[in-house]
Parts: sequence; C-alpha cells; structure tokens
Amino acid sequence: MSEYCGQCGTGLVPLKLEPTHRQCPACGAFRFHNPIPVAGILIVRDGKVLLTRRAIQPRANFWTFPGGFVERGESVEEAVRREVREEIGLDAQITGIVDSPYSMIDEGYVVIAFRGKADGDPVALSEVSEVGWFAPEEIPWSEIAFHTTTAALRALVEEGLNSEPAHPHQRRFKTVLEPYGLPVYCHNCGGVLRASESLEEGHGFCDTCTSPHWENPAIAASLLIVRDGRVLLGRRGNENRPGFGMWAGPAGYGEIGETIEETARRELNEETGLVGRISDLISVYTGSSHIEIAYYGSAHGEPSPSAEFPELNWFAGSQLPWTELFDSCETSVTLLQERGIIFG
Repeated sequence: MSEYCGQCGTGLVPLKLEPTHRQCPACGAFRFHNPIPVAGILIVRDGKVLLTRRAIQPRANFWTFPGGFVERGESVEEAVRREVREEIGLDAQITGIVDSPYSMIDEGYVVIAFRGKADGDPVALSEVSEVGWFAPEEIPWSEIAFHTTTAALRALVEEGLNSEPAHPHQRRFKTVLEPYGLPVYCHNCGGVLRASESLEEGHGFCDTCTSPHWENPAIAASLLIVRDGRVLLGRRGNENRPGFGMWAGPAGYGEIGETIEETARRELNEETGLVGRISDLISVYTGSSHIEIAYYGSAHGEPSPSAEFPELNWFAGSQLPWTELFDSCETSVTLLQERGIIFG
C-alpha cells in the first residue's frame, strides 16, 4: 500500500537503512512507524478489581479494564483518566504501575497498565456494555479480551489487591507537551485532510478516501546500567536531538516487531556496545512527543563511545552531574538513588 507525505502529499519512499520507515523525496519529511502506546487502569476497591465488557470489536463481549490509545498532546496519565471518564463515568486516581508494560507485537502496541482507585458507582458508557467488580477467584479468565489484560490481571493478583503497589507511580518528570499537529494531507491517498467534528472520525478526516487519521505519540525505552552503586551515563553528541551536550542514559524509539524490553536492550547495545540485562522497571514518563518506559539493569564489560554518546562515564551518587542531566534521566537517577540502587 502506498503512503503519502502529510506535509505536501507526495508519495513516500522507504529509507534504505530502515525500510520500515519512510521519507518524502519532495520535501524531505520523515514518517516513522513506531509502536503506539495504550494506557489502561486496574481500579481496585475492597479486594476486588473493576472490569468492563467490551461493546465494540475487536473482542466484543469479552472483559478488559478501562483504557485506550494515548493521544498526541496528552500525558499517559491524562489518557488513563480520560478513558475512565469516557467508559465508566468515574474520576480515577493512579497509585502505581502493574508489573511492566506489555508488548503486543503483531498489533504494534505497547500496553501500560496502571493500578488505581476511584469513588462512586461505575456506569457502562462509551464502548462498554457491562461493568463488574471481581475478587481474584471470580475473575472470568476464559472471557478476558487480550493476552495483555490476562498478564496484567495475573500480576495484580500476585501483587495482592489489598497490598501496596509494587511499583508506586511517582510522576516527577515535568515537560511541556506540544499540541499535536494535524497532517495537511492524507497518508493513504494524498488527499487534503480536514479537522474532524468528533473523535469517532479521528483527529483528521480525508474527504477523498473517507479515512480517519489519529495522531498518537511514539513509544520509547531507556535502560540505565548500574554497577557497584554507580550508573552509566553518556553525554549526548547529536546536535539535532534534544538534550545535546547533556548527560543521559541510552534510550530510543521502539521498532515494529520488537518488544519494548528489546528496544531498551537494542538501544543500549547501539549506543554503548554493552549487552544488558533488565532488572526492573523504574517508571513511565511522557515526553513532548513520546512515552518513555524507563528500566535499570546490569551488563558485563566496559562501554564503548558512539556517535550518540562520544563521552561515557560511571557516576556514584555523590558525583551525579545534576545541573547537566537530561530531564527524564534526572527523574530516573533520583528514583534509583532513593531506592538505594545508586549510592556512594
């Protein structure tokens, strides 16, 4: 299927080194194909978890939790709260992250499952035909909509519905979100787009081929390597990327066909030469145009500088270059230091 430039309407061509991505031969604009973030929430009350029966395809009449795609221009937390209001009419409070984000490779999605709470009685509204509260032994496992839903529910049950979240959600990463820019031309046919009157038509709608267009942030992953209480950081060397000259951890956008954990390990290897092992999730952040999944882990050997990181260094807690840390990295190292993983 042909694709067209959203800026000028010209047919796109595959990039030679990255054929899953496209570039416009006329104006030079890029169109990247990255996994799309999906955010949901497991609301817990009195030892039971709230589930909703889907009224739409795919998997209509099966159970899941409130959630949906993160839209461009909103944080992942805002997306969760919006979906809860739209689907069951409640205001949700996020208390933690369940397990670690789940990758749906075939569909090209990464699902971030939060844990939370909400007051009031839920009502089946948009895209929902029924709402129910389930104790662990009452969960209808054979009627769960997606494998990511099953994985998140099992992780929640193992964690304990009446226990404190294993990964408390601490949003300290502050960034200014850019309003999403609607493409001018349709990616499917090159026709002119107009703004949609409702989200059912997407953020933009093509009158030529009648296709809707949604704008979603990309998904990215970072992996901080910690050894003997010290964290490996690199000084950013690409002047065309945000944070040039600042210290940060290896990170990059997810690719179609890989899990988000594979993204984190691949970026580490490309930028430092290390083969890493993920130990645990740090947190989830919303950037100006992407969602970042932050991990920490371990690796053997010594790192090698790269074009992305021409300078690399190990930092103990007392040596961290706070005034030169890139925003998401600052939050990650702060949380790791508070947990006693970075010290000295």
